[in-house]
Amino acid sequence: MINGRILIIEDEEGTAKPLEEELIDDGFEVTWFIDGIGIEKKIQNNQFDLIILDLYLPMHKGDEVLKKIRLIDPYVQVLVYTNHEEPHMMKDLMNLKVDGFLSKGGRSNLDEIINKVKELLTPPSEEEYSKIAERIPEGYLSEE
Repeated sequence: MINGRILIIEDEEGTAKPLEEELIDDGFEVTWFIDGIGIEKKIQNNQFDLIILDLYLPMHKGDEVLKKIRLIDPYVQVLVYTNHEEPHMMKDLMNLKVDGFLSKGGRSNLDEIINKVKELLTPPSEEEYSKIAERIPEGYLSEE
């Protein structure tokens, strides 16, 4: 059983490969690209549940790639994978609706990353769904 389809966009093999292997071991289908070149076509041809995006890629910055991703799929969940935290870029990324930030390199913890991915891709329980549904105003979803 596949737990979800994940795209990793990361140019460093030593960083991406262990993450890819761990996600596959946990039942995820993983596609890995080393750059953002042609990302529009790559995303249009595949439906991903989550994208893990490095900020510094060859020939592109992650925020440029994310802008292209959002034009094609405004709802796909995106986790930014970086060891750089520049305030102006973080603000831009928040405006592009990222779903979280992951540390990579010496500060990263693979188990924490996998847990964050699972948290984002696990559907709500029946109890959580009921609580969400209770907050929707009566008649809001009716077609009139």
